[in-house]
Amino acid sequence: MSERKGFTLIELLVVIAIIALLMSILMPALNRAKDQAKNAVCMSNLHQFAIAWKIYLDDNRNIFPKENGDWVWALFDYYRNPALLICPSATKLKVPVIDEEVRGGPRNAWGDKKGDEVLIASYGTNEFCSRDQSDIRTWDRLYVNATTSQAYRTPLMSDCSRDGDAPMEYDIPPEYDGQIYMSVPSDKNEMRSFCFNRHNFHINMIFLDWSVRSVGLKELWILKWHREWSMSPETMPTEWDDPAHWMSNLPDPYAL
Repeated sequence: MSERKGFTLIELLVVIAIIALLMSILMPALNRAKDQAKNAVCMSNLHQFAIAWKIYLDDNRNIFPKENGDWVWALFDYYRNPALLICPSATKLKVPVIDEEVRGGPRNAWGDKKGDEVLIASYGTNEFCSRDQSDIRTWDRLYVNATTSQAYRTPLMSDCSRDGDAPMEYDIPPEYDGQIYMSVPSDKNEMRSFCFNRHNFHINMIFLDWSVRSVGLKELWILKWHREWSMSPETMPTEWDDPAHWMSNLPDPYAL
């Protein structure tokens, strides 16, 4: 009878080692491909919202909704599909919504209740695009309508940790990725609702010229969030100049 031979233990270990090596090489590439696919879906969602915003404003004398957060409901007849509210990189809540708002972050959606309905979303608006004259949203800062000569760099809607916020020039960057604005102290550091690493140290954003593009985190401070926004290298935050700061190695927005 012929002698049967199987794999030796050494040969099996070599095969396993080769497979493990190939997996270690392929996994980063697969993860990058997955992240790119999620980013593409997010951009597509925002492109559809840009169309919804444009049609809504055309139907409403080019005037934004009055109250903060009203955009979700005001635009519903224009986007209809609640799935468009979800960025595929941030689909789940940190904790269930019970009685109050649950804020999101880099990899989490935000949630809120309206009556008995729970709303889950990953995007929020620039709250200076409204008619709400409260707190820091003074009349001279508001974009009551979408008409501005700086539309190409005026944010309307983007990845966000809640339904929207109103950043200011003096806002301090997050001390770590995921340190979001929690309303304490009020009207300070609201930029943290937008400044987090969701898409390779970028977020995706709709501008008032209806374009959609990816925005680097430091670039957030040189966008024209409100009409009186002061932009110069001298007014940029200095906190990220510390080499230990998580944003220190990101490109200088004035060098782009």
